[in-house]
Amino acid sequence: MIPSSKIISANLELPSENIRQYMDLEEGEKVFKIERLRLADGSPMCFEITYISRDLCPDIDRLIGENISLYKLYEEHYGLNLNYGDIYLEAEICPDEYLEYLQIPECSAVLKMKCVVYTDNQVPLYYVDSYYIGYKYVFFASMPRNL
Repeated sequence: MIPSSKIISANLELPSENIRQYMDLEEGEKVFKIERLRLADGSPMCFEITYISRDLCPDIDRLIGENISLYKLYEEHYGLNLNYGDIYLEAEICPDEYLEYLQIPECSAVLKMKCVVYTDNQVPLYYVDSYYIGYKYVFFASMPRNL
């Protein structure tokens, strides 16, 4: 499948208290909120809301585009080295505001992923809420045991 994205919105705003805590932000500190529809062969797969540190990526809202990789911008434009992410997965009913974008009926199951990604110096770069269409995804994790 050919991946692509459609930008729904990109704004500078004050994050909620929840987002502020995940990103370890000071009160009054703004972030870029980017909403994207993730596609495969033109078909909706995921609705994504990403909150990006304005301090680390001061003009990212002017650089993003339909098929621009955020990771490429982080690494090549801003010179950031991404280290790790904390990922939370949970099944839920799709919020009504995303049904039309995902082209799914009411009460459809989605897999919600919350993720905080950190730079190599352990500073939160971004937080993302992703809503994956339940029947289109299988997630796999390998869990090695250190002896």
